[in-house]
Amino acid sequence: MDPFEQALGDHFTILPQAVQNFHRAGNRRFHGETNITRGDTLLGRLMLRAGGFPPAGNNIPVHVQVDQLADKEVWTRNFAGHIMQSCLRFTGTDGELEESFGPLTLHLRLTATPEALCIGIAKITLFKYLHAPRFLLPDSQSNESSDPQGRFRFNITATAPFAGFLIRYSGHLVAE
Repeated sequence: MDPFEQALGDHFTILPQAVQNFHRAGNRRFHGETNITRGDTLLGRLMLRAGGFPPAGNNIPVHVQVDQLADKEVWTRNFAGHIMQSCLRFTGTDGELEESFGPLTLHLRLTATPEALCIGIAKITLFKYLHAPRFLLPDSQSNESSDPQGRFRFNITATAPFAGFLIRYSGHLVAE
């Protein structure tokens, strides 16, 4: 079962159909387009580089491959040749997932509505044991929804204390 469906339980079925289809279990591939805006503070640039985030640009082709493994999903995102990979797993707590980018793990809080899946950051750990203090946590106003054409739509936005605006990438994906 997909980690998002596990985390949301019965609430998964209230999501827009495009979001449910994107998070169905099994291996899957998508393609689409995204616009990426990055912050310009030194600390923000360092944080994005450490996380492997893509460079800024408009109308960037994006390909996403999701590989379902026994206890997690591996997401490989290809932003016009810039590869960003993460692992997602259900934590066992309702409404929560972990997304790991190498040694950095984001503990995500999910909220399902009929309009969108809203995703926030509950905490961050480094090497699974070092917890970032709450006052240093980035803020994420991210969501997944459906556009008027019925396509899966994503809007990922992050800001951080002392670094300000980090990144926004938004766009759409369709199944291959």
